Amino acid sequence: MADALDELYGAPLDEFVARRDALARSLRKEGNREEADGVKALRKPSVAAWPVNVLAREEREAVDELLAAGERLRAAHAELLDGGDPRAVQEAAAAERAAVE
Repeated sequence: MADALDELYGAPLDEFVARRDALARSLRKEGNREEADGVKALRKPSVAAWPVNVLAREEREAVDELLAAGERLRAAHAELLDGGDPRAVQEAAAAERAAVE
């Protein structure tokens, strides 16, 4: 089921509803009514969320790097509020910018 959902959310956005409904029908025919109802309830990703879904599948390492850089920046800000070194924020912000690029 996880593979089917991964494929669903990795498909072109304009195909989402048709693929979702086909998957739900298939599950229902197999007797998996509860899973079919869950699939049918899935919402189509927004236009903004869809490219993030695709990027997460195609560039997983880059997304992981960006998330880690964001966490480092958050931690550096928290440390700064507790009297930490401002250079840590500057360094973390530079690392985050590099990950975004």
